[in-house]
Amino acid sequence: MIKWKNIANAPKNKVLFLWGHIDPKSKFPDLKWEKPTLFVGYWDSIDGAWCPLGATWQGPFMKCYYWAEIPSDMIPFQKDFDPDDIEKKS
Repeated sequence: MIKWKNIANAPKNKVLFLWGHIDPKSKFPDLKWEKPTLFVGYWDSIDGAWCPLGATWQGPFMKCYYWAEIPSDMIPFQKDFDPDDIEKKS
């Protein structure tokens, strides 16, 4: 069972399950969801936004409401994850 928590308390140095929408200010007008959805993402400290894995420096950025831990055995690199590395390598 996933234990959801308020996004305000989410750790910003881990890959997480996130629940939310594409941010309405996103540069991707064709990406719209009627309802919030589950995705795997991280906090991008450069842009100050939540991003799904696979996002680029342009986004898409997410408006998140809740988060949940991903069990460490599901993401082997979790302990070494540095979200800023994604920006530096892309």
